[in-house]
Amino acid sequence: MMVLNNLLLVVVVVTSVVVVCLCVEGAEGSLSSWVKNTITTAASKAKSKATDLFSTCPPFRKHDYTTIVEMLQTNKGIGDKCDLVPIIGQSVAVDIVASVLSRATERPDRIKPPVLLLFGPPGLGKTFMTRKIKQVLLRSRFMENEEKTFKRNHETINCNNLKGENDKYLLRAIAEQLRKCKHSIIVIEELQLLPKAQADQVRPIFDHPQHVLVDGLPVDASKALFLFTSNQDYKLLTKMTTSLLKSGKRRSELRIGDFENTLNKIESFPLSGYIDHWLAFMPATRNEIVEFMTTLIREDECRKDINILYSLEIVEHVVDKYVVFNRDYPLFSKNGFRLLEGVYATKIGNKVSATVKNQRGGSFRLELTARGNIECISLHDHDEM
Repeated sequence: MMVLNNLLLVVVVVTSVVVVCLCVEGAEGSLSSWVKNTITTAASKAKSKATDLFSTCPPFRKHDYTTIVEMLQTNKGIGDKCDLVPIIGQSVAVDIVASVLSRATERPDRIKPPVLLLFGPPGLGKTFMTRKIKQVLLRSRFMENEEKTFKRNHETINCNNLKGENDKYLLRAIAEQLRKCKHSIIVIEELQLLPKAQADQVRPIFDHPQHVLVDGLPVDASKALFLFTSNQDYKLLTKMTTSLLKSGKRRSELRIGDFENTLNKIESFPLSGYIDHWLAFMPATRNEIVEFMTTLIREDECRKDINILYSLEIVEHVVDKYVVFNRDYPLFSKNGFRLLEGVYATKIGNKVSATVKNQRGGSFRLELTARGNIECISLHDHDEM
């Protein structure tokens, strides 16, 4: 933006001098007027272009710690009105994210990008958390029709797709994104799979974030945010979480310091020397699964514009009968939230959809049959009978 404004100033000054010279030398008034109009039009277009660039690549939104925690745990202020699933049961990750983002957005003059590693068992919300972070920083309402507008603010790269690529592939992908928008959220998934040669090429981005040359062109990474994800050695995290909960600690009170011994045992990650914060994603217990299933019912109500009557017993029946718990660590579900969505769809969601069909409005009730299946009954049809 500063470069564009300086260039605009130079153009205006130089051309103004030309105009003065033309007038002094006795040029016709019409020519002088034409030159002035041309300058004014060009300046207006340049300023408009600068404004458009800013609007499609704005700085990260500012929020304090408390507001970010509320956004992540309740979805308040982000997502569409029926996007109701929040970050469930991940107090450690939420605490660190809220702390880092609130500080980062308060320091627009920062000279180093925050680097966060989200690690833990598959399917517990690491990718989901990266999406929520984008919602918090890039807009107050994350609606599908805004996706193209804010696409230039973020980029996601999966290291599983980097095998066989040129050693500078990742470096160039990051540089290209930062040149489009220095206020970028760059997500690098499956960090443990990052080829060493590519990791070595990327190091200058973190060693000299304010000014690094990539293919002869400067790149500024100081205003970006880097999010790494990995499930490497996640069983160590599951074992430690089991120990902490059995010792009487409440899940909501756990913090990253409680996992220090586990972190010391985890094998080194590519680029681990640049990671500022480790976000431990804990496996889900029965309580988190019940909360998740209940939230999906509320989402169904909202999206179908209906009212669903159900008891906690219904939800717990589905969880206890169809969710697989870890044989070695029976406190925890073997299914991540992503697979639990499939359980919900099969056992509850599809039953609701089949009953509701194309209806808008109305009340429905979930019932447990004698054979242990879930049925969805239209209260309107039931009353008519």
